[in-house]
Amino acid sequence: MAKLDSDVRSLINHLYFEVSDSWDRMMSFLWSPDTAPDADLWVTAKPGTNEVQLKDEIREFIIQTDAQMRQLPTNDFVFGYPVTEKPRKQGDLRPCFLAMPTRDWLPDVQRVIESAAKGFVCTLSVDNRAPGNIMNRVWQDIRRSDVVVADLTEENPNVFYEMGLAHALGKPIIMIKQKDTRRVPFDVSNHKYKEYETTNLGELEIWLGGAFRSVPQRFSFDPVPG
Repeated sequence: MAKLDSDVRSLINHLYFEVSDSWDRMMSFLWSPDTAPDADLWVTAKPGTNEVQLKDEIREFIIQTDAQMRQLPTNDFVFGYPVTEKPRKQGDLRPCFLAMPTRDWLPDVQRVIESAAKGFVCTLSVDNRAPGNIMNRVWQDIRRSDVVVADLTEENPNVFYEMGLAHALGKPIIMIKQKDTRRVPFDVSNHKYKEYETTNLGELEIWLGGAFRSVPQRFSFDPVPG
């Protein structure tokens, strides 16, 4: 059965540059003798030789995917969503992930976000109590999401970690922060964000409504951003 493990990854990387090579030579850097059957889906024999090469369609897919990752991926990143889950249907709420610090003001701000998020259903990271590795659950929830809302108030490490995962997946991120709190770090300060006051959450809700309406479409039946 074909696999995509570390040896196959090394093999693909090698054949991208060398174009073709023999198994005898490649075993000098591959760990497992099972790499040949594992890589059967990705390589093909080079006619007239004892060498293998990447299949044409695999080589092209690698080139196109790598081009998407030369900078932070955008929302068209090919692996931005789980491809083994059924796509959302027309009328289904669009998934949104909330990356927020656990503070006493969280419930009020969460309610405002959810009220502004017309057509979306929000998952809060601190609500993720499913058994197993919590960060794997967070990773999957972010992968499923059409947008991530990150509250940067107090520079919470978990929020920045989750926002980093979202950047790596090409997710649009709506950033907010309370006024009169620590400055946004340099790494993300060039991104648009909204400062708000907990005593005037109505203003935040109006701004968030516009931000959610600007989320790019995933499917043709999604509302046009505007």
